[in-house]
Amino acid sequence: MSERSSGWSRKFDEPIALADGGKFVTLLDSADYITGLPSKESALPEWQAAIEALMLIAKSSGPTMFARIGVQGWPLRVAPNHLRHCRKK
Repeated sequence: MSERSSGWSRKFDEPIALADGGKFVTLLDSADYITGLPSKESALPEWQAAIEALMLIAKSSGPTMFARIGVQGWPLRVAPNHLRHCRKK
């Protein structure tokens, strides 16, 4: 696996579309979103499970689908400061 396609820079098989037209392309995009949430919200068990899935996939060569399922299980609140690494269409 090349350096560009490993770790946090790994791309989802298909980007996760956001309501504002943006998208999560990489694991890092999703992780930045979750860690940018207010502490009370990011501490919810569901978000903790999503970040754990992201971390496991970033550290291994497992399928990104597992991380995608964790992230897509929650409504994505969109704010510019949470999406600094996300790409627009």
